[in-house]
Amino acid sequence: TNGNRPIIDQHVWRGYCFVTSRKQKPAFPTHRMTALRFYHEYESWFSAQVKQGIDRRNLDKALMAFGQFCKKQFRPMIAFYSSNREPNCI
Repeated sequence: TNGNRPIIDQHVWRGYCFVTSRKQKPAFPTHRMTALRFYHEYESWFSAQVKQGIDRRNLDKALMAFGQFCKKQFRPMIAFYSSNREPNCI
């Protein structure tokens, strides 16, 4: 994408969902149309963060790392905190 569009995968999606408290399906969708719709939602949010002055590459890397961290290290803790509010994407 030459750095013009954000990268998204299951880890970035997980980080994004947690940060935004998104209340939707827990896994990044595999159905093409649903995935495209979710990507456009994410891209819009991502662009808004960049407009506020956050470096796009750092945001990409941070969401990737945070999503991986959530999956590997704190899944039980996140599940506990998530049960106290609407379900999120973890």
